[in-house]
Amino acid sequence: MYILGINAYHGDAAAALIKDGKIIAAAEEERFNRVKHCAGFPTEAIKYCLRAAGITIEDVAHVGISRDPSAHLHKKILFTAQRASRQIVGRRRPAVASKLAGLTKGNGELARGISEGSDQDDATEITENGNGHNRGVLRQIADRLGNAAKVRDVKNELAVALSVSKSKLGATFHNIEHHRAHLASAFFVSPFARAALVSLDGFGDFISTMWGVGEGNSIEVMDQVEYPHSLGILYTATTQFLGFPYYGDEGKIMGLAPYGQP
Repeated sequence: MYILGINAYHGDAAAALIKDGKIIAAAEEERFNRVKHCAGFPTEAIKYCLRAAGITIEDVAHVGISRDPSAHLHKKILFTAQRASRQIVGRRRPAVASKLAGLTKGNGELARGISEGSDQDDATEITENGNGHNRGVLRQIADRLGNAAKVRDVKNELAVALSVSKSKLGATFHNIEHHRAHLASAFFVSPFARAALVSLDGFGDFISTMWGVGEGNSIEVMDQVEYPHSLGILYTATTQFLGFPYYGDEGKIMGLAPYGQP
C-alpha cells in the first residue's frame, strides 16, 4: 500500500512516499524550483516521488496532508478576538504600541518573517507602528482563511498539478494536525515498537510543541504547548535580531554560537 505525504502551503513544501511502512522517496520542492523554504504546492516533489517508485497517482491508497485547519479552531478564534481587543486599547496607548513595534524593526521584521516563512503558520502579525491595527487583524484573518481553504482543497490542486481528472484520484485524503504529523513521520517508519515522541518547532496548527508515546500503530499525545509560547519563535527572533532576514537561518546562529564570547 502506497501512502503519499504532502506538506503544502507551509514552509519547506515537500512530499514523501511510503510503501508498507518504508520510505520509498522524499524531497522538498526547493530542490526543483530553487526557491529557498518554498511554501507553495510541492508539484515537482510529488512527481519525483512517483517516478522514483515507478507508479502513478492512481496507485496511491492514502494521501496525508500535514495540516488540519480545523484543529484548535476555537482557540484560534478566541486568541484573534482577544488580540483585536488589545489592539484597540493599544491605539489609545501609542507609547506602548511604539515600543512593541520597535521589537520588530531592523533587517528582519519578525512579523513578515513569521508570515512568509513557514513553520509559523499561526503566528500573528506585529505592525511597525500604532496605526492600522484593525486592518492588520482583518488581513491576517483573510490570509489564514485563504490558506486554510487551500489546505482543505489539496485534492483539486493535486489533480491540476499532475494533469489528471479528480475522478482518477481514488486515494483517501487525510488532514493531519501539524505536530501529530511530525510525531507520526518519526515513529511509524522507525524500527521501534514503542518510543517517546517529541515535536518542537515554531508553530503549526496553533501548537509549538507536542509530546507523547508511540506504540504499535497508535500515538498517544501526552501534552502540548500552545501559541504564543514557542522556543522556535525565540530562535527566529534572535536570528532576526542579529541581522538575518525572515525565516530559515536559525541553524546558522546555532552553528556560530560556540564561537561567541558569553
